[in-house]
Amino acid sequence: SFSLYDAMTAIEMMEPKMDSGMRLDREILHPQRSAGGPLMKLSDLTDAELLGVMDESLACLASWLDGESALQSRAKDVITLANTTDEEDFNPLLYGFEAAAAQAADDERITSALKEADDDIGRQVKAGQLAAGHRLVQHRLRLLRSLLLLLRQFHRMLQAMGGGGSADLPDSALSVTSAAAIDTAELVSPAAAEAAAEVRRQLESASSACASVAASLEVGQPAAGRDDPRLKAYGVQGFEPLANLRQLPPSFPRCVRVFERPAAVAYLARCLDCLRQFLTDVTPAACPSYQQLYTRLALVCGLSSDAPCFARSCLRLLYCCPAQQQQLHNYGINLGLGSARLFGRHSPVEFLLASVKQFCPIAAGADLNASVRQLQGQSRQLADSLCLQLGRALLHQVCPLFSRNRSRKREKLAACLDALWPLYESCYCLDRALFPNDECRSLFLPYLTFYLFRLSRLYLLSGFSLQLYARHELPSVYFMLGDGYMYFLLVGIVQADLAIQQQLQLTHNPYTKLSRQHHRYHQQVQTLYQHHLSMLRASNYLATATFYALAALHSDGKMQQLASPHQAGESSSFKHRYQPLITCYTNLQTMWDSRTTFNGELDDSELDEGQQRKPASTPADVYAEATREFEKARDAL
Repeated sequence: SFSLYDAMTAIEMMEPKMDSGMRLDREILHPQRSAGGPLMKLSDLTDAELLGVMDESLACLASWLDGESALQSRAKDVITLANTTDEEDFNPLLYGFEAAAAQAADDERITSALKEADDDIGRQVKAGQLAAGHRLVQHRLRLLRSLLLLLRQFHRMLQAMGGGGSADLPDSALSVTSAAAIDTAELVSPAAAEAAAEVRRQLESASSACASVAASLEVGQPAAGRDDPRLKAYGVQGFEPLANLRQLPPSFPRCVRVFERPAAVAYLARCLDCLRQFLTDVTPAACPSYQQLYTRLALVCGLSSDAPCFARSCLRLLYCCPAQQQQLHNYGINLGLGSARLFGRHSPVEFLLASVKQFCPIAAGADLNASVRQLQGQSRQLADSLCLQLGRALLHQVCPLFSRNRSRKREKLAACLDALWPLYESCYCLDRALFPNDECRSLFLPYLTFYLFRLSRLYLLSGFSLQLYARHELPSVYFMLGDGYMYFLLVGIVQADLAIQQQLQLTHNPYTKLSRQHHRYHQQVQTLYQHHLSMLRASNYLATATFYALAALHSDGKMQQLASPHQAGESSSFKHRYQPLITCYTNLQTMWDSRTTFNGELDDSELDEGQQRKPASTPADVYAEATREFEKARDAL
């Protein structure tokens, strides 16, 4: 099994010149060599030089937080206590290191030192106001105090993130039939709710301090001698790029990015803005909804390519469930120790049931948990097994998004698809056990279809970023995107829409006030589903139109032969590249054949007796079909 990741790693080993970070024309900078010299002045600093030192410290911090090397992963673990070691990093336990130790740094000592420095500068500012002719000094002292305020609020925010209290989950919390784990358990402790409010306060203070720090960049001056061209290769003070090199596949950023002072402040401001989006409209006392989950997953997807690793670390710190270490090892995931976290009370099964119920609220009703627990015999075992496997897939879906390695991410998405598609029959049987007298009511089947569709779309789109698709393979990609949207339309949203229509007919009574309120609520939910239906239809029409446009280019002789699984040269490539999708959508081959028959490429031997071949579609006909699909997409939007 020679995977894509192995192939790219082999290419990296065979061609070491691809590593643009290998700069061996100078000595590696170490603290003993830089201290006391022109690179690091330690005494007799002026106000402007002190501002320059703190600016470079911010640049050094941004460079550490952004990097993906093993050393920088260790630094992020120490700073955020988030345990963000990836598979591509070295395993710290093998070498005797414990990532994110419980007391890696004395937080009280750091906080008191920052507060003492802040108070000292505050006294100097007040003393300078009484003296005349010291406006420049006062201005620089205020700027220096704003820098200290940023560092202080930044540290207190990280401290509050790891301070939310919640106990470890018992083994019974992973069972869907555990009434205590679902109904009577306290979802979030008071300490976690207080920590959430504290994080928001410190986040706002740090964001406001960033704006004042950006105005002080022109005032700070580097130490004497730093303008020497021979010393510019060392980057910012305190950061050594050569200490962060390791062999990486080409999908990683090839060179450690060393931030300049303006870029570092902008980077920290972007980190704080991302964290503000993560914490927006989050109520710790309530069960998380699937809308909140996938909104934040979309943010992480956007952060994966060019975004702060620090923000991803904090997202893991905030949202990953701190179940017991043995449970996570059984899942095949290493999220660190089962310590207290901010929003970490929910078990995977509890989170899943809340998400399933809110995915289709009308069909679920208020008694979903009780209905699941009342199942007996084989249906009860099926419910336990299904929810455990779906919860495991949920964790597996979140974790690949925390890495910049695109090839590894694609392989993990394929593994998720392989783990989810066997649950299709179990979801159907469980829905029939929950609602034996109503064929329209279906909960777990649309939810699983949503997962399959989402992962399939991510799997297909990841091939574009890796440049896996040749030009003649693009029609098959857009074909699968279009039919994937249609499949989700038929099985997922349409079933939920039918359930809403049925509920509206049962509850509509214009003569009672309560019935009018329920009817108004159902109409609002129906409007939401209609919006989703319109967007999915537009996406389906757009993908189908692109497929027809590419097919028309082929028919017109302006493109190579379409890649088909029937061709000898494309059969193995088609199965290898789209095997997870072929496994999930068993009728994919038939659908492909029906879409490509408009070219009239069937042999005469495949025609039935007495059947005449239909005339092949001309390029103009296929162009017209593509135009109609584009117009449908425009009308749907």
